[in-house]
Amino acid sequence: MLDEFDEPFELELLEEFDEPFEFELLEELDERLELELLDEFELLLELELEFELELEFELELELEFEFELEFELEFELRDEFDELLESRLEFQPLLRSSSRSPLAYEVLL
Repeated sequence: MLDEFDEPFELELLEEFDEPFEFELLEELDERLELELLDEFELLLELELEFELELEFELELELEFEFELEFELEFELRDEFDELLESRLEFQPLLRSSSRSPLAYEVLL
């Protein structure tokens, strides 16, 4: 489709310019512009890739931070559980001895 568009345009240019030299200059200019556009496009692709890599790196850092937090929370919970278990073991003999007394039985009811 682009070729179809270019052909009438080129014919029109040929009619406008009597000298082939001017047309060659236009073609050369067209080629240079096309190369510049390709260079710009490549640059944009490189920038996009760089941006995606930076974004990926940030996400990895964020995940690492979340894992560290999760790890710390797990240790805190484990410590709290151990403390609760120890306190239960400390009070268990008291509960057994008090559960034998009639007063403790009434309190438990």
